[in-house]
Amino acid sequence: MAALKHLYESRIPFFCRAWFEGYTSRIHSQDKEIESNIRLKLAHTYRVCENIAIIARSLRMNEGDLALAQAIALLHDVGRFEQLCGFGSFDDRVTLDHAQLGLRVINRSGVLCSLPWIERNLIRRSIWNHNKYSIPDTEKAEVNDFIQCYLEKRCLCDCLWR
Repeated sequence: MAALKHLYESRIPFFCRAWFEGYTSRIHSQDKEIESNIRLKLAHTYRVCENIAIIARSLRMNEGDLALAQAIALLHDVGRFEQLCGFGSFDDRVTLDHAQLGLRVINRSGVLCSLPWIERNLIRRSIWNHNKYSIPDTEKAEVNDFIQCYLEKRCLCDCLWR
């Protein structure tokens, strides 16, 4: 059972990483400055992935939560690539919200479709909120309910896998 659990939990970052690498391998620009910024965003994303793994392990997160954290880290700035290629800038104030752009790309691709609803939505809400100055009050209750539901589901899954 433990090997099966590990297979499920580790597959999240694997298929997200495979999708991300396929997606970003097609993102290029003839403009040297934009191409440089694309490389900058790739390096940033991989640093965020490394840092989230360090943080998650220091918090003693289980493998499933670590996998979700890594997926969020990997996908959080997908909209930056659309922004750079479409507008030549990654300034949300003069282009579009890169979280919104990223979710459009992710949803259109279907990369998260094989995940259970609760994980898909946790990843989407995390991406949506990652660049907000604060979470709006109207969403705080929803986020708290969502996190509570996720934690209850995680506890149930942990009990089932033991």
